[in-house]
Amino acid sequence: MTHYHVLLALPADVELTDEPLHAAIASALAPYNKITPIERIVEDGVERWENPVGKLDRFRIGGYEFGSYLPLRAGAAAADVIRGAIGYHRDPTYSDGGRVRALDFERKRAELAEEAGPDWDEYNTVIAGTPPHRTLDEFLNRPEYTPAQAHREYRAQPRVAAIHSHRPYQGQLLVGLWPEDIIGDLDRDTYIQQCRDGAIPGWATLTHDGRWLAPASTSGPGDETPESFDTYLAEANAYLDALPGDMSLVALDCHV
Repeated sequence: MTHYHVLLALPADVELTDEPLHAAIASALAPYNKITPIERIVEDGVERWENPVGKLDRFRIGGYEFGSYLPLRAGAAAADVIRGAIGYHRDPTYSDGGRVRALDFERKRAELAEEAGPDWDEYNTVIAGTPPHRTLDEFLNRPEYTPAQAHREYRAQPRVAAIHSHRPYQGQLLVGLWPEDIIGDLDRDTYIQQCRDGAIPGWATLTHDGRWLAPASTSGPGDETPESFDTYLAEANAYLDALPGDMSLVALDCHV
């Protein structure tokens, strides 16, 4: 079970009231919904229908992890704002989406860039004096290792051990990403820019004309490379920054 964040763009004629909004979201996601019956498959005499390009099986607006994801401009009209039913972050100056004219992309980009510098400094203080580590995949791909052995050997590396024992990082296990996965060996300026670039796009961005923009061929995070992620962010941000003010964006928690 995986939850991941998709940022969906909707045409200007979509009403932001409950029923029309949910209908528009479901319609936009239908080509990528795994339960949309597109292709007939017969295996061992059993027939089933599936979607060969399916990337999700359900969604909700905002959600626990992605609630209140998009910042609002001062004075944004209530009719231009989308708020889902669930979300941890209930800052009234943030939303789950809305008309582009109501959203303040630059504010969130600046906030994350400002946080990134101290985060990079802390990480590099923690790993100071430790040798570079090998990735978890290198251990998992060893045929002689069980998954448990691979994880144990990975965590035993001096750099990884230092990171995972640093108390402020302990909660990272809950989201499945540790600082070595996020910061890695990036230099300070590159990391700050990456945080800025990643402030608005989700793990995937679905355009108003049905294009699924993502850093990898899979539905959510996991298989992207640094190069594919940078390419995705550049494409997604160029698209988002060019949207007219009467179109809408909505942050979705998708499940696959």
